[in-house]
Amino acid sequence: MAAVYALFHPIWLYSLSNPSGPGTSSSSASLDVDITIPVLFRISDISDLNFGNFTQTGASKITLDDDVCVYTNDSSGEYRITASGNGTASAFTLSKSGDDSALLSYVVKWNAQSGTSGNFDLTAGVTYPSNLSGANTSSSSCLTGLSSTGNFQVSISVDDILGSNSGTYTGTLTINISAAV
Repeated sequence: MAAVYALFHPIWLYSLSNPSGPGTSSSSASLDVDITIPVLFRISDISDLNFGNFTQTGASKITLDDDVCVYTNDSSGEYRITASGNGTASAFTLSKSGDDSALLSYVVKWNAQSGTSGNFDLTAGVTYPSNLSGANTSSSSCLTGLSSTGNFQVSISVDDILGSNSGTYTGTLTINISAAV
């Protein structure tokens, strides 16, 4: 019935869609636009670490590291870090291709600035107990302000390597940056 009524009374439909009523050339309304922006984090400029073919050098471990950009929109520049491997219980382990039971463990260190001087061990799957500072707060890609604001380091014991079967060992290291407490 309403559809039939609308067919015979098009002015009534117009007045519902135009609050100013028929015959006016414009209409306006005001509304609020809101957004809540939480504390955000980003880690970028991160690269895979490839140790390549192992050759014994006489050192007790082999080590690679990478400078990264840690960003937060929190003006304090503080954050927390958790690192996890893809082993059991987030362990830092590499597994041999084709043989998931052949594992090679590694150690992860973090530094809240570029370079390795002053870095500290991370425990797999456990958030580091202290707030860290120094994240870039001006550019999420570190194009302005501090360019490298963190560094992670991965080390593998030469004794562990020598005690492992030949083959290619791979794994995934996940670094999570979260809000300071």
